[in-house]
Amino acid sequence: GKNLHISPFLQLSPPMVSTLEDYRVEVILDRAFHKPGDKVYVKGYVQNVKLDRDILSPVAHATATIKVTWKRNEEAASYEVKTNQYGAFHLTLDAPEDSTLGDTSLYVSGDFFSGSTIITLADPRIPTATLSIETEAMIAQIGEPLAFDVTVATYTGGVIPNAVVKGKWTVKRARPYFYTPGFYYGFQAIQEQSTTNAEDESGEFELTVDQDGLATYSLDFDSLLVEPLESGNTVDISLEYFSLSKELLTETLSLPVAKSELSLSLKSTAVGRILPGYPFGVFASIQDVTKDGAPADSTLVTLQLFEWDGVTAPTEKSNGELEFDSAPVQECSFTSVNGGTNAGCELALPALGRYLLAGSINDGNKFVSALLPVGATESEWQESPLSSVNGISFVSDKNEYSLGDTVTLTYYNPFLESRTLVSYGNSSPKYLVESSSKSGKTKLSFTIGDECFGGCNVAIAISAPRGSLAPLSVSVPTSSLFDYDIPGAVTSIVSISVPVPKRELDVSLSTFQEIGTPSGRAGLVINLSKDNQPTAGEVSVFVVNKAVLDLKPHPISSYASQLASRYVRAHYSIVDSRSELALEEGYSASKAAFNRRLLENPWAYANWLLRPTTYARADVDLTDEEFYSRFSSQITDFAYSYAQYYSDGGPEFDGGFESAPNAPPGAPGIPGDASDPDRSGLGDDGFGSSAPVAVRTDFVVTPYFLGSQSVPASGRVELEYDLPDDIGTFEVRAYAIDSNSNFGVGTVDQVSRRTLSMQSAAPRIVRTGDEFLSGVTVTVHDPEFIGEVTVTVSHVCQLLKLYSSQSQIIGFKKGDGPKLINFHFLSVGTGDAYLSFTAQLNGIPADAALYPQPVLGQQEPVYIATSFAISEDSPSTQGFVLPDALPYSGTLNVDAAVGRLPAVNALSALTFASAQVSRPSSLGLLSSLIPKLAYESYSVTGETSDLASEIFSQSLKKLASYSPSNCGLQYSDYQHSRCYTSLRLQAYGLWTLNQVSGLLSNSESSLVDTFTSQWTSALEQELNRQASVARGFGSKFSDFNSLAFVYHALGHGWTSSQQSTYSGDYSVDVLIENVDKLSVDAKAALVQLLHRDNAEPVLRSQFLAEITNSFRIQGRTAYLTNGGQNPANLACGLTLTSYILADDSSPLVEKLANFNGQEQPEGLTYRPSYGPEQLSHFITSLAQYDSWKGNNKPDLQVDVSSGGNILLSHKFTSPSAVSHETSFFEDIADPEAIQFSALGSGEASVLFGTEFVPLEINTELIDRGVRVTKVIQRINPATGEPEGPSITEASIGETVAVTIQFTIPDYSPSLIIVDPTTAALEPLDENIYESTGGTDPCP
Repeated sequence: GKNLHISPFLQLSPPMVSTLEDYRVEVILDRAFHKPGDKVYVKGYVQNVKLDRDILSPVAHATATIKVTWKRNEEAASYEVKTNQYGAFHLTLDAPEDSTLGDTSLYVSGDFFSGSTIITLADPRIPTATLSIETEAMIAQIGEPLAFDVTVATYTGGVIPNAVVKGKWTVKRARPYFYTPGFYYGFQAIQEQSTTNAEDESGEFELTVDQDGLATYSLDFDSLLVEPLESGNTVDISLEYFSLSKELLTETLSLPVAKSELSLSLKSTAVGRILPGYPFGVFASIQDVTKDGAPADSTLVTLQLFEWDGVTAPTEKSNGELEFDSAPVQECSFTSVNGGTNAGCELALPALGRYLLAGSINDGNKFVSALLPVGATESEWQESPLSSVNGISFVSDKNEYSLGDTVTLTYYNPFLESRTLVSYGNSSPKYLVESSSKSGKTKLSFTIGDECFGGCNVAIAISAPRGSLAPLSVSVPTSSLFDYDIPGAVTSIVSISVPVPKRELDVSLSTFQEIGTPSGRAGLVINLSKDNQPTAGEVSVFVVNKAVLDLKPHPISSYASQLASRYVRAHYSIVDSRSELALEEGYSASKAAFNRRLLENPWAYANWLLRPTTYARADVDLTDEEFYSRFSSQITDFAYSYAQYYSDGGPEFDGGFESAPNAPPGAPGIPGDASDPDRSGLGDDGFGSSAPVAVRTDFVVTPYFLGSQSVPASGRVELEYDLPDDIGTFEVRAYAIDSNSNFGVGTVDQVSRRTLSMQSAAPRIVRTGDEFLSGVTVTVHDPEFIGEVTVTVSHVCQLLKLYSSQSQIIGFKKGDGPKLINFHFLSVGTGDAYLSFTAQLNGIPADAALYPQPVLGQQEPVYIATSFAISEDSPSTQGFVLPDALPYSGTLNVDAAVGRLPAVNALSALTFASAQVSRPSSLGLLSSLIPKLAYESYSVTGETSDLASEIFSQSLKKLASYSPSNCGLQYSDYQHSRCYTSLRLQAYGLWTLNQVSGLLSNSESSLVDTFTSQWTSALEQELNRQASVARGFGSKFSDFNSLAFVYHALGHGWTSSQQSTYSGDYSVDVLIENVDKLSVDAKAALVQLLHRDNAEPVLRSQFLAEITNSFRIQGRTAYLTNGGQNPANLACGLTLTSYILADDSSPLVEKLANFNGQEQPEGLTYRPSYGPEQLSHFITSLAQYDSWKGNNKPDLQVDVSSGGNILLSHKFTSPSAVSHETSFFEDIADPEAIQFSALGSGEASVLFGTEFVPLEINTELIDRGVRVTKVIQRINPATGEPEGPSITEASIGETVAVTIQFTIPDYSPSLIIVDPTTAALEPLDENIYESTGGTDPCP
C-alpha cells in the first residue's frame, strides 16, 4: 500500500550477428530449364559487404568450385572458376544426355563464400505462338460484368486469326490476399464467423478471336454464380489454346473482388478491451486493392462512435454511406497517410457498454466503410474482470527515414504523470528522457544519425508513480490480483527503417535492326551509366529464345537489391521489476481459495497465481462451480467412419490396361543428301531471289552467350553475333557491374524471321506402323500479300513412306495468319528420319528447313535372361529358340565372371565412406576394418588394397576415443557424464576384432587387447545388470536376440568371468531353449556360431534347414526376410557363411551369394541402404565363398557355343575379370541348344540373355510376376481430377490423365516402370507445367 517509484532497467544487446562482414553470391543462368544434352551458360558474381557501413568490394581473383549432380545417386560433377577484377565469373556446362529430369542444385563455394541456384532439367515442347489476356478493370466489380481482351499471335509478331480459345473461370472464396492481421474490413468485425468457408465456384467458356487475332469477352457473374460475389473473393480466369504446331498454350488472369479500388480497415491504438474513459485513437489502413494491397495515398477518414446493441448492423446506401438508427456519441476526422501508419482522433468510451466505431472514406465515386466494435457490457466485464490496463501503440510518422531526419512517435498516454526513457541506435545508442504531466495524445521526437545507419530499433519505457491513471468514471469488475492504482510501466520496441540506397546501374540496350534473318548477323549496342553519367564496367550477355523464357518464367536477377546491405539491427532487452509486484490482498484471496478447494476436492489441480494473466481468468476470480467445471471432459468416444478421414483418391481399374512397352530408335543416320545441306544462294531477307534457299538446320535455344566484356569509360560497347536458324523472338539480357559494385540489367528483343517462315508442326512421338500427319505452319510476314505458297517435302528415307502428294499449294489473302500444311506418312522402321521442307512464294524459293522425325518401336526391348554357375564338374546345356523380332533389334548377350571381388570392392567402398565422414560412428569404423581381411584372402594388391590398409590403421586408432576408460564401446565419441552399454554394439565390436586379429601389428595388437578386455568387461556387467533387474521384477533375462550375437562374438563355450548368481539366466543352453523367440537375424547368428564352433550337430542342422525353408527364391537370387517383403540383409550374410561351413553345395547357395553381391542398375531413384554390420557380413561371406569355390585364385577356361557359333570363349586367371559378348540374331546360323562348359579351377557365374523388340505386339495381358494396369481418363475441369472410365479416344488439345498401377509379389529393388506413350498424346513435362490434378507422378 505504499507509494513506490521503481525505475525500469534497460539493457542494450549487441547486433545478433557473428560477424560484421558478409558475402553476397549471385548465380545467373541463361534460362529456367534445360534439356539433357543442352549447354548451360552460367554467370556469377561475388561481392564482400561490410554490414556496419555502406562499403562493398568485389571478391576479385578468387578461386571457386562449382558442383552439379546431373544424375541422381551419382557423384556431383566438379568445375573450377576464378573471379575477375569485378568479382565475376562465368562458365559453360554440358548437361549429359542421360541427366535425370527434375531439379538439381548448382553449388558455388570458395574459401569464405558460398551460393547456389537451381538447374531444372526438362524436355517440354517449345511453343511457336503466344496467348495473352488483358483487362482495363483493376478489380472484379460487384454487380458489374467483367470484360477482358484475348490475343493470339506468333512469336515473330504475326496474328493468328479465328483461333479457338477455351477458358475456365473460378471464384475463390478465401480472404483477400492483402489482409492485415488485427484490422477489420467492412462489416467483417460484426459478422458471425462461419465455421465452413463458402464453396468455390467455377465454369467454362469458349471464344474465337477475329481476323486480327483479338477477341473481347465478358463474364456476368450475377447470372453465373449460385452464391453472389463478395468483397475479399478472387476471380481467376485461365485460358488454353492448342496451336497449329501442336503446343498447348495457357494464360491466366487474377482479380480481387471488391466494391471499390480502395479498401478501409480499422484498428484501435489501445491494446485489449478498452476501459471507459481511457483515451485511444484509431488506425485507418487504406489499401489499393488493385496493387496487392499497397498503401494508398493520403486520404481523409471520418470516424463516428455509436452506442450498439451488439446485433444490429447499419444500413448501407447505394453510394456506400452507412445509415444508423441513432446519432453518434462522438465523431472526428483525420487524414490517414502511408496507408494508415498514423493514428487519428482522440476518443474515449463514455460508459460501460458496447459501442460501434464506423469509419468511412470517399474513393471519388462512392463511400467505403468499415466497422470496429469496442467496449464491453457489465456482464462481460464480470465474466472477464479487469486484470490489466490497455496497452499502448507507438506509431512513427513515416515508413522510412534518412539519416538526419527527425522521427516523431505518437501514442496515447493514459498517465496523468509519467516519465519516458527512449533509447535508439545500434553500435552507439543515444538516450532521451522526457517528463509529462498530462494524459492523451503525446508525441516523442528525436533526430537520427549514424547510430541508425541501415535502420535501428527504438526502446521505449514509460514509468508512472502510483495513482497516475485517471480515476475510472464508472465501477468496473476487477480481478482480485489486480490493483488499478499500481505504479505504471509501459515498455515497447519500435523499429525504424533507414533504407540504404540500391546499388543500381542503368543498362540500356538497342539492336542494330529490330528484325534479323535466320543464320544472319545481329548487332547490339550497350550503354552503362550511373546517375546519368557514363561509367566503365563489365557486361555479360545472354540471347535466349523468348518462347523458352515464357514457357517457364526466368525472372531477371535482382542482385542490385541484395547489394543494398541487409543490416542487422541491435536488439534491446527491457527488464521491468514492477512486473514482479503482487498485491497482499490478492495473495491472501488466492491462498484462501486454494486451501478451500484442495480440501473439498484434492483431485482438482489449482494454479496459485499471484499476478493476473491476460489470456484467461485467474482461478481466484472464478466461482467454485466455474472452477470445477474446468475439470470435466467427455469420456465416451463415439463411432466414426474412416471415410471421414481417408478416401481412396484413385481411379478404378476397370479394364483398359495396356502392357506394351516402347522401343528406342535405331541409328540409320541422316540421309546422305541432307547431312550437309547447301546453305548458300539467298539474300539477307531470304526472299526475292530464284536461287536455292539456305536450309535451316541449326536450331538453338541460347544462340549467344558472352561471359565477360569490358566496357570503357564511355560506357558504350557494340557487339555482333550470329542468329541461329530458329524462327522467333529472342530476348537479349545484359547484366553489368562496375568497380563500385553497382549492378544493373537491361533487356531488348531481337526478332529473327524471313518474309515467309515455316515452323515444324510434327508429332513428337511416332512409332513403327503409325500413320500420321506431319508438316509445317507457314506465316507470310507481309499483311498486304496475296498469292500462293507451295510447300514440298523430301528426304523421306527408308523409315517413312509418303502417302500424300510431295507438294501442296495453299492460297493467302490479305491479312491471313499462319496456316498449317500437313503430309500423310506411314512409319515402317525405327530410328531418326529427317524431313526437308521447302516453301516457294509465288514460285520463288522463300524458306527451307530440315526437321528430325524420330520413329520409336512399338515397345521397349524385351529382356529375357537366366543365370547359373558353371564349373568343371557342372557343365550345362540350355534349350533355346530365337524369338521373332524386328530386324537387327535382337541380340544374344553372354556375361561371365569368376569370383565376387567386384562386389567386395563396391561394398568396401561403402564402409570406407562411413568411416571418412567428419564424425563417424563406431559402427562405421568397425565395418571399415573388414575390407583389409577380404583383400588378404584374394592376395590382391594395388590402390584399393592400399586404401583398405590405410583406413584399417586410422579406424583402429579412432576407436580409442569411442571407448572411455570407465565404459564399453560407445556409438559416438561425444563425452557423456554416464555410460550407455549396448550388448549388440559390444558383441559386434568383439566379433570384428576377432576377425581381424591375424592382421595386426605389435602396436595394434596391444590396442586391440585393451579394447577386448574393456568391451568384454562392459558386456558382462550389462548382462548381469539386465538379469538382476529382471529378477527384481519377478522375471528372468529375456533379451535373447542380443544374447545370440554375444555368443556369436565370444564363442559357444564362453562363460562370464564376472561370476554371479545370474549367470545361469543367460547361458548358451537358455539361448538355445528360446530359439523360437529369436529374430531371423539372431537365429542366423546362432546357426553360424554352432557351425563355426562345431557344436550341437543335430540342432545346427535342424536350425539351418528351418532357415533354408524360409528363403524366397527368385530367378538368380534368394534371400531371407524379416517377415515382410524387405530382405533381412544381416541374416543373408550370416547364413551364406553357415552354408560354406556346412559345405552345402546346393544351387541355393550360389543364389544367396548372388543376392549378397548384387549390384543395382543405373537410373533408379531408390537404392537399398546397408548398415555397417550388414556390410561386414556381406563382405566376409563373399570372400569366404570365393575361397571355398577357388575363385580367389582362378584358372578356368569358359566356353559358350550354339551349333557352330562361338558365343563366348574366355580364360579366367583373375578374380576381378569379366567377359561380355553380344551377337545379333541375324549373325547366328542354325541356332541349336546352348552349350556351357568350363575347364580348370574356379566357378564362373554366367548370365545369358536375349534382348529384342518383338515383331508383333501382344495385345493380351502378360503377367510374369509383375502385373501392370493403365487407365487414361478425362480431367474434370471443375475439380482438376481424373474421372470416369478409361478412354481410347480424345479431342485434339484435350488434357487427359494417365494412371499406372503395378503389383509385384516380391521384393524387387531394380524394378523400372516404362510407359509407352502413344503418338496421339503429348506428355506434359511436370518440371515445367503445373500438374493437372491427381497425385504427384512417380519419378
